[in-house]
Amino acid sequence: MATEQARNTEQEAATQRNVMRGTAESQAPTVLSVEDLWVEYRTPAGWLGAVRGVSFDIRQGEAVALIGESGSGKSTLGFALLRMLVRTARVSKGKATYRDRNGKTLDLLNMKNSDFRKFRWRECAMVFQAAQ
Repeated sequence: MATEQARNTEQEAATQRNVMRGTAESQAPTVLSVEDLWVEYRTPAGWLGAVRGVSFDIRQGEAVALIGESGSGKSTLGFALLRMLVRTARVSKGKATYRDRNGKTLDLLNMKNSDFRKFRWRECAMVFQAAQ
């Protein structure tokens, strides 16, 4: 009985996600698009892949959670998109574009530093998790 209830709850949640995703996809423009993003860290043995081939789109009005085990690359992905990687890290491959409030598409990984600072000030920011 408990297994059947859990299965039904999972199916309902999946259905709700699909309904919400379908609505967002059919009506809202993509505001952030990440394609085949790779991030590597320099080690004494060479470059080590931390984020490998990540792709996703976020549409206007969507709320997104990035979930994964410790060390899976969640923070590295965020730092890469905001160009806040440590000096021993690099984006080695991929594309990240953002559609601003005026409908202009910005190439996040190749913008001039001065333009990117304006973007971070006006369009997005990173909220750090509080240590407990």
